[in-house]
Amino acid sequence: LFAPAAEVAAAAPAPAPAAPAAVPSAAPTRPELHLDFISKPEAARALLDLVYGLGEEYNINTDEANKDVLRLAKTLDLPCLEALATRWLSLDLTSENVVHRMATCREFGLESMYDAIEEELVTNMPALLTVSHTDEVVTHPEILQGLLVRSARTHRPIPGAEGKSNKRALDEPKQGGRAEKMAKASHGPKGGA
Repeated sequence: LFAPAAEVAAAAPAPAPAAPAAVPSAAPTRPELHLDFISKPEAARALLDLVYGLGEEYNINTDEANKDVLRLAKTLDLPCLEALATRWLSLDLTSENVVHRMATCREFGLESMYDAIEEELVTNMPALLTVSHTDEVVTHPEILQGLLVRSARTHRPIPGAEGKSNKRALDEPKQGGRAEKMAKASHGPKGGA
């Protein structure tokens, strides 16, 4: 009933060559996280501060480092780190850095922060005029267009245009508008010759 062990061994397929044995190292291996997509060390420090609870404050000093933190937050799906970096975008806004920060908001899909910064800029006329004359705003036509549209709505609202686009409201004739004045002018003064 039972075959001799030698026959079973001869009939069985040859075993696969053994994988090379792992050479034990002096130090145990630890997981590693490669952060090739960031360039500022302070972004990694912000991540470690958050993960290990090392810092009470968000200590980022540059826009580029903050962008790296946003990349980390998006890549590693860390909403609390993203919230810190998003909040930083609204701090210390100047006419020199506002366009760059708005572009960062667009790049990372931070629409509510973008809207808040845009609203702040549009309501501050001196800052809006300064920004509108910079070379940087021209390199971001979508930001310039948004500022123009929002500024027009804020500073030059069209009466009775609720629910209509501004263009349509402009195209509709107004009571006592230019068309009426032109008609009156072409017919001459009332009671004239």
